[in-house]
Amino acid sequence: MNKRLLFVICFSGIVSWLSGQASLNMDLLGQWDDPTLIVFGGQKYNDIWGYAADGKEYAIMGSIRKVHFLDVTDPGNIEEIAAIEAPSGVGNSYWRDYKTYGHYAYGVADVGNEGLLVFDLSDLPNSVTLANQITSEFTRSHNVWIDTLTGRLYACGVNISPARLVIYDLNADPVNPPEIGMPPLPGGYVHDLHVRNNIGFCNHGNNGMYVYDFTNPDNPALLGSLTNYIDAGYNHSCWLTDDENTMVFCDENFGKTVKTCSVEDLSDMFVIDTFRSTLLAPDHINSIAHNPFILGDYVYIAYYHDGLQVYDIADPASPFKVAFYDTYPDNTSYSGFNGAWGTYPYLPSGNIITSDMTYGLYVTSLNITFLPVDILSFLGSKEKSGIRLDWQVDNTKAVKTFEVQKLIDESFAKVEVLDVQPSDEKQDFYAIDRNPLDGLNYYRLRTVFNDGDYNYSKLISVRWNDADADQYKVYPSLTLAGSTIHLEQKARGVKAIDIYLTSMNGQMVNLGQQIISDREPLRIELPQKLSSGVYVLNIVDRGNPGLSTLLNITIH
Repeated sequence: MNKRLLFVICFSGIVSWLSGQASLNMDLLGQWDDPTLIVFGGQKYNDIWGYAADGKEYAIMGSIRKVHFLDVTDPGNIEEIAAIEAPSGVGNSYWRDYKTYGHYAYGVADVGNEGLLVFDLSDLPNSVTLANQITSEFTRSHNVWIDTLTGRLYACGVNISPARLVIYDLNADPVNPPEIGMPPLPGGYVHDLHVRNNIGFCNHGNNGMYVYDFTNPDNPALLGSLTNYIDAGYNHSCWLTDDENTMVFCDENFGKTVKTCSVEDLSDMFVIDTFRSTLLAPDHINSIAHNPFILGDYVYIAYYHDGLQVYDIADPASPFKVAFYDTYPDNTSYSGFNGAWGTYPYLPSGNIITSDMTYGLYVTSLNITFLPVDILSFLGSKEKSGIRLDWQVDNTKAVKTFEVQKLIDESFAKVEVLDVQPSDEKQDFYAIDRNPLDGLNYYRLRTVFNDGDYNYSKLISVRWNDADADQYKVYPSLTLAGSTIHLEQKARGVKAIDIYLTSMNGQMVNLGQQIISDREPLRIELPQKLSSGVYVLNIVDRGNPGLSTLLNITIH
């Protein structure tokens, strides 16, 4: 579904620069910083989490030595309720992490010997108490996750050798939970993880992402792994969509992209698309993402130097930015580690809390107006007179024209322009390309709005003068040399085919003879020594060599 955005912070479509800080479709509601806190290695703050009870909202944020509990119900008057330092083992820690379960908060640090801290939040807004400090299993941990569906707490990056997780049962006793598993994992050290109903997606750093079933916490089952993927780096953190079909993960390296990943089949996960923030482009494009959080169709990313970045991932194959707030305006070159560490978009008010390593707590809100112009469908079909393009929209109140465009020689040419009358009703439109090209034709729809703004639909393709049209589908179409792609036959039956791979400069690779059927996709191993670029996959029917199908793939 294509949604047209009206940017309303300053001027339509314009990025707002307020008090030296850039923003898009976000309002700053409040900010909190304690100038008396310790600055260590240029850093003052780290992770953040949220909590709500009895109509009040709170931020739980770490600094170098303390855990801060702040009332953010009125963002213009943020109040610190408590700042708690562990009674023993405190270190000057860059890394702290928090999660909540019931009326308890749990925290860890990756420096010092604090172990697992348990905070009782039941007396908020009056006070917070440290209910327990558990050091029997570990004294340092990089991160902590709570599977709220099962009541299990997972501590990762712990100082135990060999590398392993420590799993606790919070249902048994939330203040002094029993340890129920300490499994070493095939992927080794776990930097971060996301667990839902015992299925855990573990970020194993340079070893990639592995998925385990933790139903048996002492002996988890490996369900799949993603170790060879586009623009791979230090696999750092991830978040799962509500439908559990898509994972968004960040590689914590300068210049690396954020990935949307298909996880419908855990034994065959693949990257769907990549995207990244570049506030300093074109001068500098080596931004670095830290932590993603998904709510509905949006992923909220604590993006270090670029602050809080928000992307629409309703279509995981085509993410696009809808908003951002730059929490660290000092950035000039993406050097060092500065800016937004964590964010939390789940407060009942809809307000978003973000921790900046230098400037502390930001409370923001989205300020996005969606004009009700949704392209419900865009389809192509063959007729005697040419290729017919049909599309449906739910209304045309803000639309001036629709322009159908066709890709010719690497640029788009106009096929037809339709003037539009404003209407609140659902409407159908069509245009006919009376001069289609032999083979594959690519089309898109350009929607022009009354204010002069415009956007584009997804790209669709229709074959012309090809009896073998649309028989195959290849995925992923964006991949790596040496990886596996899948070829799916849509028509019933079994065929013998020859497969050739041709680059745009004419280099051809014979991938050999294969047998394919509609029962299951054919796995094709791509050669290791392929240059980056666009390739044409040519599928020739050995039973009828005159018939061939051309599909495009891109090697990163």
